[in-house]
Amino acid sequence: MSLFDWVRSARIPTMIDCAADVPPKENLFKYTRMGFDLVCFSGGKGLKGRKVPGLLLGRKDPIAGARQNAPRGDTVGGG
Repeated sequence: MSLFDWVRSARIPTMIDCAADVPPKENLFKYTRMGFDLVCFSGGKGLKGRKVPGLLLGRKDPIAGARQNAPRGDTVGGG
């Protein structure tokens, strides 16, 4: 059993940073199909945007949690 399989069987949420994995656009959903709960893409690099905005793909409940922790005003985070 691989470490990823063990983590999934233990129901430990998983996240992967795929900032350098686009293009091609087919990679946008590659990692959610593999079973990762959250997949992050920064706005820079392959998306050719600013560094701060980006994409967070995956299950609704961890995305909702991430939105609760998004930088707002006096919080710590990118800006």
